[in-house]
Amino acid sequence: MEKRRILFVIESLTGGGAEKILSILIKNIDKEKFHTSVCSVVDKGVYKADIKANAQYSYVLPDAACWSPGFRKYLYPFLYKAVYNWLPARLIMSYIEKDNYDVIIAFTEGFPTKLVAASAQKKAKKIAWIHIDLLNNPWTQNVGIFKSIKEERDAYNNFNQIIGVSENVTEAFQKVYNPKTSAKVLYNPIDNIDIINKSVSNEIHKAKSENIINMVTVGRLESQKGYDRLIYVLGDLKNDGYSFFLRIVGEGSERKRLEELIAEYNLGNEIRLIGFKENQIGRAHV
Repeated sequence: MEKRRILFVIESLTGGGAEKILSILIKNIDKEKFHTSVCSVVDKGVYKADIKANAQYSYVLPDAACWSPGFRKYLYPFLYKAVYNWLPARLIMSYIEKDNYDVIIAFTEGFPTKLVAASAQKKAKKIAWIHIDLLNNPWTQNVGIFKSIKEERDAYNNFNQIIGVSENVTEAFQKVYNPKTSAKVLYNPIDNIDIINKSVSNEIHKAKSENIINMVTVGRLESQKGYDRLIYVLGDLKNDGYSFFLRIVGEGSERKRLEELIAEYNLGNEIRLIGFKENQIGRAHV
């Protein structure tokens, strides 16, 4: 039996929830029935190794961090603008589509959605995956990926199926875009075996002290996660005399700002940013 060919397009493979879910899906897809390819717009992220182990991998833009300072300063900004602002989406997709596919999936909102919507492969079923409440967090409009909400709506109307990861996400999407194809809910998968295996990991963070409140939170260091508000609250709690210690597991573009807030509120002894950890679901004595 000939394998069905699936292409996933994603922005990058950084340590976020959507990227983790993609790695779980790729790992568990039946390799006897499907040939799976993943294209990351930017070649970076902690899940690259997982993806490469289970799928054919490609990218559009190299990771600037791997190149010389001169490349990062002069050439990379030009390449970035060319891909995101100047070149037609269909031209970029013609570069990405190295084969004929049965299914092409824009696994995140924004630029991957714009690219897959422009695919010239008429026989391929196109699927858009929505992970975020785009009613309360219309980030795709705020960063200018689409010229207007109409252009974004037209892009979604090029898909055969739209998937939302929850009822709230799906309902919000329907309200904003009212697409021709109704979105359906498909919950994120959970890899039970992987969680059980990681639960016996020897990497255990012991409580700083049993006499204080120990906390841990896991998530990307991005504005929508609201870590700045958490730091404000903890600053008030410290002023009120409470003793606590918080570990924040995760990485992201807000790290520098959060470090500044921690210093501003004199919480250096109460909050630790421990970065991304491969075993983010493992056992922890907190």
